[in-house]
Amino acid sequence: MIIRDETAVYKPIEHLFFTGEGNKLQFEDSCIAESVMLQFAAIDAPALPVHDSFIMHHGYGGELEEAMRRAFYERRESDIPVKQEVITWPVSDDSPPKSVSVDEVREADAEYSQ
Repeated sequence: MIIRDETAVYKPIEHLFFTGEGNKLQFEDSCIAESVMLQFAAIDAPALPVHDSFIMHHGYGGELEEAMRRAFYERRESDIPVKQEVITWPVSDDSPPKSVSVDEVREADAEYSQ
């Protein structure tokens, strides 16, 4: 069995712990995200923030990347790499859903209830 010291990865920044630097960086990150969201809200194209990314219509991919780069540069005066990942969803066959009777719902509920 190999046991790793997971705390070793934090050694280079441990002097910053409990100094408030993490809160400052989180605030900077939220300002950058807000800038991106407001830019797209102004054109009625919602950008949903998820961690360090955004979900939005794929047609805005290039504009989103540019907005992220610009917002970061405006706050930090440096460039940052941006990764674009397009996720496609399977297309529905558009067949109508199967009808379910009330009795079938009750029976299924009884099967899974306590």
